[in-house]
Amino acid sequence: MTKVVIVNTTHLANKGSMGRMEGLIRCLEKTIPHVQITLLHRYYKKDKNTFVKQLIEERPNLEVKEHPWFKEASSNLLTAMSSLLRFCFSATWRNILRKVGLPIKDEFQQCDFIIDLNLIEPNELTLISTVGDFFALFNTWYATMTGKTVMVCSATIGPYQGRFLRRLASHVLNKVDIITLREKYSQNYLQVLGINKPHVYLSADLAFLLEPADTESVLTILEGEDITMGDKPIVGMAPTAMMHPLFKQQQYVQFMAELSDFLIEDLNATIVYITHTYQDKPITENILQQVKNNHKVRILPNLSASEIKGVIGMCDIFICSRFHALVAST
Repeated sequence: MTKVVIVNTTHLANKGSMGRMEGLIRCLEKTIPHVQITLLHRYYKKDKNTFVKQLIEERPNLEVKEHPWFKEASSNLLTAMSSLLRFCFSATWRNILRKVGLPIKDEFQQCDFIIDLNLIEPNELTLISTVGDFFALFNTWYATMTGKTVMVCSATIGPYQGRFLRRLASHVLNKVDIITLREKYSQNYLQVLGINKPHVYLSADLAFLLEPADTESVLTILEGEDITMGDKPIVGMAPTAMMHPLFKQQQYVQFMAELSDFLIEDLNATIVYITHTYQDKPITENILQQVKNNHKVRILPNLSASEIKGVIGMCDIFICSRFHALVAST
């Protein structure tokens, strides 16, 4: 039996991240007979009673465990500080055991290879995103310390801000064995960073492999929101809280609200707002408050990635501001 460890997964309330992860699991199950998958999840505490539970019920060969050194705390600052200390301790202890020849018994050493799934976000000039870049690279670095084959999968890499971060990226990524990328830009950027040791392949986003939930389940979800397939046309809309700084958020809210009213008044459409990630919930609710005909608007509850893909597939029109929601619409 082949054992695979997947690391560096983000909060599964982000349906893009969940869709990529489910696409990867489906790919592994289709290509490796009797594969045993262990997911070391960074947000295990938040997701264990919801999406993690659902994943395990659907996939008997999947095991989900808490990440070995990234631990959630009461604030982002405490999470970052405590996780950094745990990373340093775990990495040092692992190297000591390896040098003295003592066995290391954990998920990493028991697997056949490791897949890193979260080098995906282009860097922005903010402290939070820069800290996120460091932790993503630390996670990849830790995986390479095991001596196992490491694959960075379906990645968007860079641009990294600052000389130290670029040097860290070059050092860490030259230690992995395989890198697959989602776009040509990242392939060119690896050359700029001097990353030439791994095998590099230009591929596609893993979310294209996500299967939608079955039709019966999707229809039940729609009926629960008082939507029937006779309510034609059904227009799905996926707003975003992330936009260009020159485009004011209030302008975007007003535009989406006016667009919703136009579709309702001119097409007699039923509008289904889809929050594809948890960051988009406040702005979606703000848009709804400004829609004049809000009796024709529904906001979906917190669903899985496959359920949301199934709902999107039922829409006659889909208007999207999120990349992975757009992928789901294909």
